[in-house]
Amino acid sequence: MDRTKRRKIEKEASLLNERNNLLESDFANCYRAFQHQLKLDQQIWRGPEDELNRLKSTIYPVVFWVDGSEKLHAYSFTQRKISLAKNLIPLFSVDLNKDTYSALKAPLKIWSKLWEDNRRLKKIIKYTSYVTVKGSELILSFGISILDSFLAPQDAILSSGSSSSYTALLDYTFLPSEDEEYSCLDINTALFYDCARKLAKSLRFANVSRDPRLSSELLPFQMRVLEWMKRREEEKFLTSNDLPPLWYHCKSLFDDRMVYVNHVYGYMTFSKEKTYLLASGDIRGGILADEMGMGKTLEVLGLVLHHQLPISLTDTCTFDQVVGKNVKYSKATLIITPSTILDQWLSEIDLHVPSLKVFHYQGIRKSNGLKSAKIFLDCDIVVTSYSDLRFELLYTESHSRTLRHEKRHVSPKSPLIDVCWWRICVDEAQMVETSQSNVAQMIYRIPRVNCWTVSGTPVRSEVDDLFGLLFLLRYSPMYLYKKQAWMQIIEKKRVREFCDLFGSLVCRHSKQDVEEELKLPPQHRICMTTRLSVVEETNYQDLLSEAAKSLHFFKDRNLDLCDEESMRRWLVRLRQACCHPQVGFGNKSAFGGGPMKSINDVLVFMLEQTNSTFSSLNRKLYSDKIIVGQIYDHIKDYNKALAIWSEVRIPVELAVKELENVIYNSKYEDHGKNLPINYFGLDHFIHLRVWYVLLHKIYFFIASAYFSLKNEKFENEFYLLAQDLRRKIMSDVIIKTSKHLEEFSEKFIPKKLVKIPRLQKSYAKGLITGHGIIEDYNRLYKELNDQKEVLIKFRDRLIHLMKLPLLDQESDPTGDEYEESLNAQSEISYCIDVYRQMLSDRVAAVSGTINTFVSHETELEKYKLIESIKKSEKSLDKQAEERDKKYLLYFEEREEARPKADQYGSLINIVSRLLDASNRSTSSFETSKNMEEYERIDAMAKEQSRICQKLEKELSIIQLTYNSRIEYYKQLQEISDSLMPPPVSNISLNNYVKDDEKKQKFLNSVIIKASVILEKEISEKQDEASQTTNVAELVNQKISEMNIPGHIHLLRELEEEKSNTQRKIAHFESRRRYLTNLYEHIVLKAESHQICIICRDIIKQGFITTCGHLYCSFCLEAWLKHSSSCPMCKTKLNKNNAYYIGESRDIYSRQEFVTGFNKRDERLEILDDEAYRQISNMELKESFGSKIDTISKHLLYLKHNELYPKVVVFSQWLDVLDVLHKSFEANGIVFIRFDGKSKNTCLKRFKEERSLQVLTLHARSQSSGLTLTNATHVFMCEPLLNSGIEMQAISRVHRIGQTRPTFVYYYIVEDTVEGHILNLSLTKHEQLDKLGLDVPLVGNINRTTEASSGGEQVDAAEIKDCLKMALKRLTTEDS
Repeated sequence: MDRTKRRKIEKEASLLNERNNLLESDFANCYRAFQHQLKLDQQIWRGPEDELNRLKSTIYPVVFWVDGSEKLHAYSFTQRKISLAKNLIPLFSVDLNKDTYSALKAPLKIWSKLWEDNRRLKKIIKYTSYVTVKGSELILSFGISILDSFLAPQDAILSSGSSSSYTALLDYTFLPSEDEEYSCLDINTALFYDCARKLAKSLRFANVSRDPRLSSELLPFQMRVLEWMKRREEEKFLTSNDLPPLWYHCKSLFDDRMVYVNHVYGYMTFSKEKTYLLASGDIRGGILADEMGMGKTLEVLGLVLHHQLPISLTDTCTFDQVVGKNVKYSKATLIITPSTILDQWLSEIDLHVPSLKVFHYQGIRKSNGLKSAKIFLDCDIVVTSYSDLRFELLYTESHSRTLRHEKRHVSPKSPLIDVCWWRICVDEAQMVETSQSNVAQMIYRIPRVNCWTVSGTPVRSEVDDLFGLLFLLRYSPMYLYKKQAWMQIIEKKRVREFCDLFGSLVCRHSKQDVEEELKLPPQHRICMTTRLSVVEETNYQDLLSEAAKSLHFFKDRNLDLCDEESMRRWLVRLRQACCHPQVGFGNKSAFGGGPMKSINDVLVFMLEQTNSTFSSLNRKLYSDKIIVGQIYDHIKDYNKALAIWSEVRIPVELAVKELENVIYNSKYEDHGKNLPINYFGLDHFIHLRVWYVLLHKIYFFIASAYFSLKNEKFENEFYLLAQDLRRKIMSDVIIKTSKHLEEFSEKFIPKKLVKIPRLQKSYAKGLITGHGIIEDYNRLYKELNDQKEVLIKFRDRLIHLMKLPLLDQESDPTGDEYEESLNAQSEISYCIDVYRQMLSDRVAAVSGTINTFVSHETELEKYKLIESIKKSEKSLDKQAEERDKKYLLYFEEREEARPKADQYGSLINIVSRLLDASNRSTSSFETSKNMEEYERIDAMAKEQSRICQKLEKELSIIQLTYNSRIEYYKQLQEISDSLMPPPVSNISLNNYVKDDEKKQKFLNSVIIKASVILEKEISEKQDEASQTTNVAELVNQKISEMNIPGHIHLLRELEEEKSNTQRKIAHFESRRRYLTNLYEHIVLKAESHQICIICRDIIKQGFITTCGHLYCSFCLEAWLKHSSSCPMCKTKLNKNNAYYIGESRDIYSRQEFVTGFNKRDERLEILDDEAYRQISNMELKESFGSKIDTISKHLLYLKHNELYPKVVVFSQWLDVLDVLHKSFEANGIVFIRFDGKSKNTCLKRFKEERSLQVLTLHARSQSSGLTLTNATHVFMCEPLLNSGIEMQAISRVHRIGQTRPTFVYYYIVEDTVEGHILNLSLTKHEQLDKLGLDVPLVGNINRTTEASSGGEQVDAAEIKDCLKMALKRLTTEDS
């Protein structure tokens, strides 16, 4: 029997067996989930009548499907997926929505879904489904039986999942007993820590003897942890009465058997012993999660001493399922740690267990050829780092080679996977981040007996982080099958299973729990409040306004329509601006990038931006007015146009005059030392040129208006003014271009041009080996000589065109002259392209070097030219077509002249072949002849190479001169383009008026006025030409061509834009006035000589408002009690619109009349007034902002009041650390930055050098695992919502080994978004207390840290709350 027939018979037998199974109700090794009967009326039968009659004496197997509308459709037995089978006809259908069937609806739907997955479930599910007839009733019997999972464990777990029909069956069949303990809980971080703390509290007194090799005493709680860890590493730590985690048992409803169920893995079995075989959960190891600074390192080292590899396993092997090979047991403990604390581990080992043998493994790439794992067998501890393991994964995979020969170089294999480690310890495991990272994958592959993950903050961002720890622990089968078991716990909210899983796996002590045993010195948390300086406040207010505009805050005050990413970006920028205006990419870009600026530099930059914007707005206003004049000129209202242009002329001439004076003074008088503040940041020459172009437009248009009004005198006067101004605009570029042309003319005369020598023909005869080579040379030399003539022709043409004079600006060029000059420029461009390509061709023929870039550029220009010709043909522009075709001939001529070096070989190639032929010659005569030709042709090739280099230098000079001509014509074109009429939409008369009577009247008046003027102009022209045509027709035709509605529409748009521009000008004028006053008082430290408008006295101590006005402090305080607007300009003043200037006030009274101070939260300490006063009185040499200055002053205060203080400064943004470093350097504060590359030196210096006062750390990436107990002060530069980051940072100092009180300072800028974040953090303090965390100033544990911006990421709801609170500062006027 052939294979096909056998398969067919087997398939038919399988089908028959499955069909017959539907008729069974009792199965071996199965648990009956349910068995029901559905009684129906025979009248619903839609199948064949003979089959219905047969049902009276037999049973009939059916399958059914419940559709989306909850209708049941029964079919004859089929293996097809019913929901996808469109041509199946049901035997009967039933609407399950009727009350009669409500009790059976759930099991029917479960059966239907399970049958849809039958192919996947047939090894773990048995189905019952058949119909019979009894009397007038049609009875559907259906049921499900679950097979013992021990028969097909992999199928069971693969079929489970949060959305699986099999999981739904288990949940329906085995309802766990409701436990009040779990009913009100959610799976979150709080639950995880609660489980961990419960285990720690349940640990009783430990009877652990002291190992003499451990030089340090263990605290009682550490001894309890050590005993628990030992117990976890023992082979059988579950008692005979215990069930493995995630399992529970219940009694069968159909017999006396006990059933054991695991919902997470999809297992069901009748034997308790099988639960251990299926999923015992008895991994050897666990998660050590004691709070930071509680001696986890010492606990791990104690475990190394107290529980070692049994002697019976020495020199034996075991098979590791993951690496798939036998590996030898090693007694060593492998410690994997962040590189930043690796040396700290080595020093701790040397301190606590000096007798142990330690090896530092640096990875296969750094281990000097270490390929054998034998060295690990004799060690007690091997230490390596995450960074070393990151690349180790590359050396774990074996790649088979099927080629004929063996690979010459075999890549080394990582020795880490060649032994079975007695223990792996992954320190700071939260930093591994994800199971998909290279480090996690490498750790997973390392064979081990016991495994521990150690972390003070095992949850870094969210509960899902815990899966990464289970993956490292090889918690099988939880980490297998694409996380579906884990996702089921999370998505199905299986609280009991979650607690069961981690309740025995994680142990966590908090400092609160063992406070009496720890006896740590007290820790003080102090809130250091400050306010933004005036400059920073201005920048912050600008950011708020930008954010409000971007988020449409004044239209949507609840921010319901904003996307999360935009809100997140603005919140980050606002938080960063509280530290320094340049912190963060967005803020730094707004200030032009570059290094961090001092506050004075920030103020100057703001002034420069304001000056530039103010000048641009003024130019826009005047330019729009000029366009309005152009519109009136177009509609023949010449007097109106002339009046507008004449009005604009005065302020523009004044602006030009002022700029000319500034340039003259900075150049000849004070050399820029006394530059007016209003001109800060402006490129005066570019600025002046822009104003010149604007004034040129005005002169030109005024002259054209006088031309229309027949006033020849004023017409000539203004045309001359325009001409003079045009010369002035073009003077610099004319001088520069003329100089280039003059130098070009001197260099490019026939005597100085590069001479291209001709190549000589070879007459060598009688050669055998060199005959073909000589023939190739003779062909190539002729083509090179021919190309030389074409090359010289193009060079001569180029030189001729380049020497053409520029347009004469002394006498206005005609349109024809201008066009001819532009055509010459175009021809130069194409000639240069062709000439460059011809040089490239010659170089390729001489040396064999091909310049693909030049070839590509040439082809691109040729393509553009062909497209231009096609366009000209379509538009019937014969002149342009002929011109472009002439240029195209240049490209064709170059192609014809190209030497065919690709056929014959280059000269260098021919020389090389001749030398080879000479070496191969057997006759001395032929050798001599070949060498003779070789030397002659080689000399010519070298000469031609030198000539090509000289020609390329010549071309570079031509290109430079051409660029100069291009710049000249570019500027000329810019002036010409400025005189073009504005773009106007074409609007018909009917579409414009549309029932608008006012528009209709205005349009009619314009048309009538234009018609009168047109009629007059046409009549005068006809009189002059003695013509007689219908004037009315011509007028109507002209009116139609003028598109008057389109111009009037543009006029109205410009009028609306004018008011908007004027409003902006007024805003920036007051802003410039305000910033100028700040500059005078802050930078120049000038005394005020301005008069207070209220009391009419000179201001000595006063306030400056954001509208730029100054008042005495007493006068403004009195005024604001009765009014909320500026006394001069009536601008609304709120609490952030006025700033104190004059004699310094202390930190409490500054701005007090405007803002007041928030009450301090009782949960945070504050410094006494005297300490605040002393800190604020510390003098700084340079200011970098309020918060940065406060930190610097605080450090100087500590230096003056303590003996060798040690301070650790944390920030979540590297930019903050950068600006702090600049401040420290400027103010003489000795500091060191923790650098990962030289981390050991950094820490050693900070601990040993007394004068080294400050260590700066990045709170996100550098706060884990370090021990800095020599420091007693911690500066948190900004409030954090990520508790993990903050706890890691603070616990570097407040930990076991600290003998002195510690102080944590939180720097908060009041009345900013930081205040809202602070409040948000404090309100969550109670939640953290329950978790056993000792840092009150934190937010949700569920936080992620955004690596791209370097800062933490805030939840969407909190983003919205923080932004709404921050934006409330803005008034409606700010919009």
